[in-house]
Amino acid sequence: MELNNEMNEVRPSHPSLQVSIGFILFGFVLAMPVAYFASRYLPSLQLLLGEFCIIIPTLLYINHKQYDFKEVFRLKRIDRLIVLISIGLGCSLTILMDELDRIISRFIKVPPEFEEVLSRILVADSVLETLILFFAAVVVAGIIEEMLFRGMLLKSLEARLEIPYAIFFSALIFAFFHLMPWLIQILLLGLVLGFLAWRCDSILPGAIIHAINNAFAFIYLNLEGKFEWYNWNGHVYPPILVIATAVAFYGLKWLYRLTENKQNKGPLPSSD
Repeated sequence: MELNNEMNEVRPSHPSLQVSIGFILFGFVLAMPVAYFASRYLPSLQLLLGEFCIIIPTLLYINHKQYDFKEVFRLKRIDRLIVLISIGLGCSLTILMDELDRIISRFIKVPPEFEEVLSRILVADSVLETLILFFAAVVVAGIIEEMLFRGMLLKSLEARLEIPYAIFFSALIFAFFHLMPWLIQILLLGLVLGFLAWRCDSILPGAIIHAINNAFAFIYLNLEGKFEWYNWNGHVYPPILVIATAVAFYGLKWLYRLTENKQNKGPLPSSD
C-alpha cells in the first residue's frame, strides 16, 4: 500500500515539453488536409473543423494519460474584476497591435496571396456563414489556442526554464504556427498573453483578449470601408491610440497588483 502511494505521488501531472510540442505540431498537420477538403465541400465549416482538429489529438492523449484537464490547460476561474480588466485590455491591445501592423506593413509588404487566403477564410457571404465563422474565429480559436499555447505548452516550458524564457519561447512557437507575415505582431501579443496566463494562473484573461483581437479582425474584414472614424492617413485615429495606450498601461498595472498572490508556486513534474 505504501509503495502504491509513493508511485501516485511521483506520477507526472503534466505532459513533457517534447510531448506538448509534438501534439501541437501533429494537430496543425492534421488540420491542414481537413481544412483543405472542407474548403472544397464545406467552406463555411473550414475554420471550425480545422480548429477542432488542432486540439483533438491532445485531448485524446490527456484523457489517455488521465491528467487533470483543468490543470494541464490552466482552465481556472478568475475574478469578475479581472474579467472586466481583460475586456479592456483586449480592446486596447487590439488597437495598438493594429497600429503596429500598419507601421510594419510600410516596410514589410504582406504578399497578396496571404491576404487573399485570409479573406477567403474569414469573409462571410450570408448571415448563417457569418455566425459560423464568428463562432469559429472568435470563440473556438480563442479558447483552443490558449489551451494549447498558454496552457499546456507554457506549463511544460515552465518546468524546464525560468519564467521569462518560458513565456518568450511559448510566444515564439505560437508565432511560428501562425501566418509568417505577422510574425512580429503575433510574437508581441503572445508575450502579453503568456505573461497574463502565468500571472493569473489561468488562460481565461488571454482567451478573452485573443477572442476580442480575432473579433476585431473578423468585423474589420467583413465591414471594410465602414471604419472612416477609426482611420487617419493610413493609421489609427490618434485620440483612439492615446486612449488605448492609457487603458493598456493602467489595465496591466491594475491586473499585476490584483494577481500578486496568484503566480505559480513552482515547476510541475513533467515527464512521459
